[in-house]
Amino acid sequence: MVKNIKDLVFFVKKLEEEIKSRGRISKEEVIQRFCKYGGKEEWQIKSKKRTQDLADLRHGIYYILDISGENLVEIGKTLGGRDHSTVIHGRDVMKDYIKQHYGQASLF
Repeated sequence: MVKNIKDLVFFVKKLEEEIKSRGRISKEEVIQRFCKYGGKEEWQIKSKKRTQDLADLRHGIYYILDISGENLVEIGKTLGGRDHSTVIHGRDVMKDYIKQHYGQASLF
């Protein structure tokens, strides 16, 4: 379970740093890491449920996959058949969280 948004932002920034140093991370690995972090199963992340904890995890996944260079439509398909506009919105929500807690979003 996501304890608070600040912890999630820290987790997202750590993954972002890893991508900068290591390169691209597969969609499957990103989803697995967020599931482990949030204490959720993959089916829950991909479900239609819109609880705040699941939405926050999805926003982080959208953000990380986007900066990894994944296609927005493919990100949406991977996460339960969501529309690309949902992915854009979630990514932007995470950018706002990062700006609130770190002062800037990714430089990618």
